[in-house]
Amino acid sequence: MHLTEPTDFDLLEILTEGRNLLANIASRLEKSQGYISSQLPKLADQHLVNRIGLAERAGLYEITARGEAVLACRDQYADGEGGDIDPPWRDGDGDYGTDWTPRKNGPTVTVGGTLS
Repeated sequence: MHLTEPTDFDLLEILTEGRNLLANIASRLEKSQGYISSQLPKLADQHLVNRIGLAERAGLYEITARGEAVLACRDQYADGEGGDIDPPWRDGDGDYGTDWTPRKNGPTVTVGGTLS
């Protein structure tokens, strides 16, 4: 998993406050809408955020349980240059499922549950 530090983490942090529009996120991060509109689909492809709404281009997003888990591990990956993140949770078959268990010193996350 590749995230851009600090922008992607800051974007996830904003979404912990609730659903938000691309334009509002761009304004809060002081980034162009074009840049944020390129980052959000990347985060969606990694199942860290969900695109909400009936219209494909509505621009409304929310954070997922996986996104919250990645954000909780931010300090483990903050090197100031971005990079690949090997998330510390996988289900029994080595893939990401609905229940994740720690592979190393990471959180245990159950979708719809809490971090522990």
